Amino acid sequence: MKNLIKNFLLILCFMIHNQALAKDGYKEYGIALILPKEYFTEAQRMNKEIAVQMPDVVNLPNVFHVTLYQGRFLDNQIKELYQELKNQNFSKIKIQLDSTIKTVEDCYINWPVKKNQELENLHKKIVEIATPYHHGILFRYSDRYNKLSKKQQKQATLYGMPELLENYNPHITLFYLSEENSEIKNIAKKISPTKLSQNSQESASIAIGEIGYNGNMVRILHRIELQ
Repeated sequence: MKNLIKNFLLILCFMIHNQALAKDGYKEYGIALILPKEYFTEAQRMNKEIAVQMPDVVNLPNVFHVTLYQGRFLDNQIKELYQELKNQNFSKIKIQLDSTIKTVEDCYINWPVKKNQELENLHKKIVEIATPYHHGILFRYSDRYNKLSKKQQKQATLYGMPELLENYNPHITLFYLSEENSEIKNIAKKISPTKLSQNSQESASIAIGEIGYNGNMVRILHRIELQ
């Protein structure tokens, strides 16, 4: 019953958050690589293991993904952005996951993606295309702007979020917390991917999706098949 109430409040907050954005015509969207089936299944498994160990924390709805860009966009420009990305005819891309799970800011449990030139080039191109469409800073970064480093503040101002381009750190977020919780460090140590992460897998599509306050992808609006 307690978790049902939490889930209801979470959905209510998400609706209020998006209604507030929609009033001025803006919403927050992410552009991301959709995972190969094997990685998606593995992410789901680990997410459930974490959720069992944190029964009092709401497991946010999320389409597991590798973020390429996130921003505040005019709702009526999303189809235009989608078409521009679709016209690029991006090639399929291979990704490989790390064998260890990491935590960030005591709020996120991440499965790191190993960097490669193909992924970095794709990320840079997505940033180049999407940046002219973005307006302002993502709410979660504007709420803690003063806590960001000078470099992060500069990126947030220019692109709406930090950790882009030379600071790009690709990963799959397995679990999101709304507030810091030091427990997740110990939980992350108990979670491990299977050996499949030692093999590279081909990602066949990019998605544009609506994101929640924490950056979780709530639903996919458009899918772009890689060639």
